[in-house]
Amino acid sequence: IVFDRRLYRPGEEMFFKAALAVRQDGRLHTDGDFIGPVQAVIKDRRGNQMYSETLSPSAEGGVWGSMQLPEDAPTGHYSVQITWQKVADMDRDDMRDLRESYRYNAIQFNRHTLAGTFQVEEYRPVQFAVQVTGPDEMQAGQKANIELNGMHLFGAPMVGARAQYTVQHRRKEIHFNHLPAFRFGDGDYRAREYNWTFFARGDGNLGADGSFQFELPATGLETENKDIGLENVKLVAPLEFSIEGRVRDVDDKSVVNTKLIPVYPGTLLPGISVNRYYQSSDKPFQFQLIAVTPQGTPGGNMPAVAHIIRNEWKTIQSRGPGGTLQRTNTLVRTPIYEKAVTLSNAPQPFEYKVDKAGWYSLIVRGANGGAYSRVSFYAFGSGFYGWNFPDDDRVELLPDRQEYNVGDTARILIQSPFKSARAIVSVERENIYWQKTYDIEGNGEPIEVPILAEYAPTVYVSVMLVRGRVEADQVPNPDEEEEDLGRPQFKMGYAQLTVSPEQYRLPLTIQTNRPFYAPRDPVTLTIQTAPHAEVTLAVADRAVLDLINYHYGDPMEAFYKNWPHGLVAMENLESLIRQLTYTRKGQSPGGKALEEESRQAMDGGFDRDGEDGLRKNFKHTAEWSPALRADADGKVTLRFELPDNLTTFRVMALASRQGKFATTEHEFRVQQPLVVQPLVPRFIRPGDELQMGAVIVNQSGKDARIQVQMESPLLTFKGRNSTQGEITIPSGQSREIAFTGTLNTNEYTSIKNKIIDQLRNNADVYTEGIRATRVVGTINAQVLNTAAFNDAGIAPSG
Repeated sequence: IVFDRRLYRPGEEMFFKAALAVRQDGRLHTDGDFIGPVQAVIKDRRGNQMYSETLSPSAEGGVWGSMQLPEDAPTGHYSVQITWQKVADMDRDDMRDLRESYRYNAIQFNRHTLAGTFQVEEYRPVQFAVQVTGPDEMQAGQKANIELNGMHLFGAPMVGARAQYTVQHRRKEIHFNHLPAFRFGDGDYRAREYNWTFFARGDGNLGADGSFQFELPATGLETENKDIGLENVKLVAPLEFSIEGRVRDVDDKSVVNTKLIPVYPGTLLPGISVNRYYQSSDKPFQFQLIAVTPQGTPGGNMPAVAHIIRNEWKTIQSRGPGGTLQRTNTLVRTPIYEKAVTLSNAPQPFEYKVDKAGWYSLIVRGANGGAYSRVSFYAFGSGFYGWNFPDDDRVELLPDRQEYNVGDTARILIQSPFKSARAIVSVERENIYWQKTYDIEGNGEPIEVPILAEYAPTVYVSVMLVRGRVEADQVPNPDEEEEDLGRPQFKMGYAQLTVSPEQYRLPLTIQTNRPFYAPRDPVTLTIQTAPHAEVTLAVADRAVLDLINYHYGDPMEAFYKNWPHGLVAMENLESLIRQLTYTRKGQSPGGKALEEESRQAMDGGFDRDGEDGLRKNFKHTAEWSPALRADADGKVTLRFELPDNLTTFRVMALASRQGKFATTEHEFRVQQPLVVQPLVPRFIRPGDELQMGAVIVNQSGKDARIQVQMESPLLTFKGRNSTQGEITIPSGQSREIAFTGTLNTNEYTSIKNKIIDQLRNNADVYTEGIRATRVVGTINAQVLNTAAFNDAGIAPSG
């Protein structure tokens, strides 16, 4: 579900669009006749129903609508629910028949309601944007100059504003399309940790050009030796810095932006290609070694050292609470071989034959440390190898890749705890696509699964290991005979295989006829996508969108990621398992992520009560077109007129066509040659003497002498030239001008008497504002911009 902007005030109109699809036999169907009617219901945060309509999907599965929010609409999160009527109206027998025809199980079948949320708040639109700039990349050990920029959305710098920054880092994956078989960086499956780690923070003030600079050193980023298996060597994995810049305005409102900078361990990166990750221990493992620049281009020779590390889990069983047996696993990494090599952009062969089955690592590092790459490989054969055996009935399955393409063959290692067992293997999702039974000798044998087109985007490999009764090892303690350690057992595990869904992504681009516009200018948008695609388009004020960081999400994530596993496996051997593992009382059951998500939902995304926004009569949605249709060439042309906002507009588009989707966005600015920003108090009392005026921004492209005049029948201004002034402003800069004023008591008395009359007549009393105040800016006697405002209220006395 997408919206024109997702954040609204009471009294505004909300627009929504839902893109729908039904999954049947492993395919998405978007045809409206196939889906049938749906029911759209909108409820406020109290659960009160405010909208209900039956909608018919378009040919591409789209439904849309709008709702006028009442002036007294309660603030908070509102829900939009789209219910598939074909399911909701059925009795149990019809449901069973439909489930069989769609090959849905109960888990999947219950997903017939789509939900989304939008917010209704009193808010003030953001007035500025923040940009973080710096180098496109860094080298470990180097320093970089980072700059934070704060600019008003109409183009003026935020001189003197407070700036803060926070830097974090995490591991980074490196892939080159022309070297798809090579691993660059740490490929150890236990090293695939991508959580952010704090690195640095600081603050300062923006300068005259709206910028703040600081120096960022890429030091202290070495990988711990215990995670490598090598001593006295400083190695650095590819990382990325996340630099968060925050700028606060004079009202202490803040805007945040983030920049990611990759940090490479050196000017050359070693890469490793493995011929076979899993193979018999009686054959040598074959590798290709290479060295390229961080851009994947040739960069000369690299002296390096290749290491072979044996990784083995040591398992100890000990008595726990109630006399139960519990496992403790410890990973031991042992260097067993090293060789000096010289790498270049031409791959060179490297091979090594292990002497026994197990898990091994090849580490290739620079001769002086720094850059390194690591891959794991697994040898299977006779004998028993110690894996990281869990203390339950799970068995770990280890795929050889994180993502596959159609036509690949996945090799999956079964980390079996049995010396021999029968393995029942199946490939599953809505149903069982493929099934085979193996008799496994040893505990490290891989299986191969061909990747078919119908497996995209996700498929699940299930392995059930069944071991019959065996003769138990001699037990030293007679009490352990009651455990019946030789009884029949089973272990079960799943591996989720991700298959690239890029074949279902549409092309989609947006262009405007100009980069800049003035208020009320006509805009021409040109959209290019697939022929006859349906396009949803919103043009919304970034000043509102940035309050909740609203962008259209990638529809591939919604439609083609993590399709659920829909089968249930049962095994009656678990009834023979007698051991119960005791844990301490009060152990946390987890669920912190859900708890945090619920807390944020209740907070509504706002830390404090909302405030009335400036320019509240302006339109924050310049254009909304829920169902544009591309022609036979995939082209859409749209024309509309801009409102009066001086801001940056974001164009957001969603395209769909026969189960394929895409989103994109584009931005353009609306500005004036002269911008007047009022600087006035929120209220004024009799006797107050206040400085008020405006900040004037010169965007005319040349230096200018500006004449300023301030007018208000409710204010009395003091001094010579009390309501007029003249300032010179260089091109692209801003200046402040202020006037001293007091309340006009005669006008105030008139307003006070009016309020008393209203109270006597039991009439509603409305807040009075200084409605007639305005600031006028002129260049060469030509009025270029006028700002009228209604921010100053008159506080009652007595």
